[in-house]
Amino acid sequence: MKRRYLHILVHPKSKKEAINVRENGYLEIYCKEPAERGLANACVRRLTAQHLNIPEGAIRITSGHKKPKKLVEIIES
Repeated sequence: MKRRYLHILVHPKSKKEAINVRENGYLEIYCKEPAERGLANACVRRLTAQHLNIPEGAIRITSGHKKPKKLVEIIES
């Protein structure tokens, strides 16, 4: 089992949903959902899975559950 880690910067309550790759290696994710009740985190998992073309279950937020900067673990078989 191979594991990779991504640094993500989240912008909740955005007008559009999008992903930008920043020069420092961060993924910048814009979510329409607000940062409450885990809605923005679910959006992060969904959009990251779509961007990397992997199942959503292979993505786990390791740190930053309640912060805009997150560390996400990608588990590959």
